[in-house]
Amino acid sequence: QALFITVVFEVAGAFILARHAGPAVTAGAEWWPSLFHSVSAFNNAGFDITTNAQGFAVFQRDAFTLMVLSVLVFFGALSTPVIVELVTRSFRGGFSLDSKLAMTTTVVLLALGTLGFLLLELGNAGPMNGMSGSDRVANSFFISMSSRTAGFSTVEFGRLMQQSLFLIMILMFIGGVSGSTAGGIKVNTFAVMVLTSFSYLRGRGKVCAFNRQIPELQVHKAVAVTALSLLAILTVALALSFTESFSFLELSFETVSAFSTVGFSTGITPSLSVAGKLILSLSMLVGRLGPLTVALALTRE
Repeated sequence: QALFITVVFEVAGAFILARHAGPAVTAGAEWWPSLFHSVSAFNNAGFDITTNAQGFAVFQRDAFTLMVLSVLVFFGALSTPVIVELVTRSFRGGFSLDSKLAMTTTVVLLALGTLGFLLLELGNAGPMNGMSGSDRVANSFFISMSSRTAGFSTVEFGRLMQQSLFLIMILMFIGGVSGSTAGGIKVNTFAVMVLTSFSYLRGRGKVCAFNRQIPELQVHKAVAVTALSLLAILTVALALSFTESFSFLELSFETVSAFSTVGFSTGITPSLSVAGKLILSLSMLVGRLGPLTVALALTRE
């Protein structure tokens, strides 16, 4: 089932991209880069084989390609179980609680990320300067989507506002849906954490969503994952501050990007020391396996 869904999305994406033949492909050679980028997008890998030195920045004014890639990233980060529910239950209702939380939170984060990035970069003479209104919206949407783990970038992050970088860090930290190809603490975990906070602020002993109670074990797991993830990120960022000479914001951005397996950078990655690169590599491994999994593996007798 997972294999079938993956193949359908990737082949469909490749076909649409090849038919469009955007500015990053050479005439007569549309299929290979289209297939590669379709697979990369759906699997949230972030690799690209654009022949232009600008990389994905060549798509800045190609809204169609950005939207196709965004759709692939969206469903890749949504997970196979949720996609199956969307297909099989969309006409009869009855979505599971996890799927409802995943879909609702994903859409809200995507919308808030797009709006936030668009507003924060309005007065910045940075990488989006000179774009039309529609191109600004398309690029903001694409970056908000890619921040969930895909790692595709159409702008130079080193020229963004500090507030924009912080927003992207939040999105990277949250990541995609549990069971998907995305990294981060996962959307489900974030949703449970938010609901738990509101529940206890209102003096309720139970955490509920959509008129259903969230199991206590799931709440405890969400708290543990979030706490351990924050601890890991703070530890890595602190370690990098001893081995590197860049600003703490730049090092924190690199840390969150590595931990969440996104691949975004403000441009300092090539200049990191050997020790810094090894620290980030370890952070990627822990982030990919999951901090809770690593902690249990180290403490279990």
